[in-house]
Amino acid sequence: MKLPKVAESIVGFIEGLTPRGLLLLSAVAGLLAFGIFFLVLSSIMPDKSPESRPEMAMVKVVTAKRDIPVRTELKEEMLQVIEMPKSAVPEDAIKEMNVVLGKPVRSMIFSGDILTGRKLFPNQKEAGFTGTIPANCRAVSLAIDDVTGVAGFALPGDYVDVMTVSDKVKDGKVTGEILLQNVLLLSINKITDSANVGGEKGKDSKDGKEGDKVRTVDAPATATLAVLPEEALRLMVASQAGKVYLVLRPFRPAEPYIVNTDYTITLNQGKKTETAPATPMPASAPVSVPAPAYTPPAQSYSGSYEASYAGGSSIEVIRGTQSSR
Repeated sequence: MKLPKVAESIVGFIEGLTPRGLLLLSAVAGLLAFGIFFLVLSSIMPDKSPESRPEMAMVKVVTAKRDIPVRTELKEEMLQVIEMPKSAVPEDAIKEMNVVLGKPVRSMIFSGDILTGRKLFPNQKEAGFTGTIPANCRAVSLAIDDVTGVAGFALPGDYVDVMTVSDKVKDGKVTGEILLQNVLLLSINKITDSANVGGEKGKDSKDGKEGDKVRTVDAPATATLAVLPEEALRLMVASQAGKVYLVLRPFRPAEPYIVNTDYTITLNQGKKTETAPATPMPASAPVSVPAPAYTPPAQSYSGSYEASYAGGSSIEVIRGTQSSR
């Protein structure tokens, strides 16, 4: 096949080049190809110069200045507000500091972390049982039953008075005292007891045999109160000296506090009465007792009266202040 004259001229030119000329020709061809490739890419790619870039959206977020342990209440000195690109901010990020002040921390927060709703408790009560205890109080538990625990009507969140009654009688007197008033009841723990329902038959849940139906009964066991530290000590000492009762307060009491808190009652006018068991007397034979000898009165009687009773029994007749036989 015969090449065109232009192609023959190019082939002849290349064949006539020295090795150095071929190397130079290759470099020129590479630069030319790179220039063409650059022009093509510049025409199809958007302009990314700083002047042509759109302004990046920035938002303010709350971050931690230092490490914050769990259950710590957030304070202003622990936090800071900075600006960050919107694309790097989580959806539930906190953007205002006053929204989180005073809230307890749910999980560990490290310095520089963005605060989110999942890292915080909504309020103190959500932080577990300790979150329900007032800051100036302590939680203390007492053993109760249906009588001392207001028959189970006292529920967490109610307010009660605490009354103690001494279980010792001294000088025939029993004393009682309203020890604490307007105390927050934090919790009531109950125990479940099983009792047979008399007269009703049914299948036992365990083995399926016929037997008495079983009814479960919830009975109060302990009550946990929020009291001041010094009140907790008084309450524990009083529980060792007598019986403790919870007195349930109404929703809106007419009198918030009662002044007269002591009461004493005297049993049997201050004397302790003891009844000894009766001892049966031993059986014995009847004993005859001789009649006392009769002594005639000093008065004188008429002869006819004496004659009529001289030889037999006599009867004493009393008329006013005088007697005769």
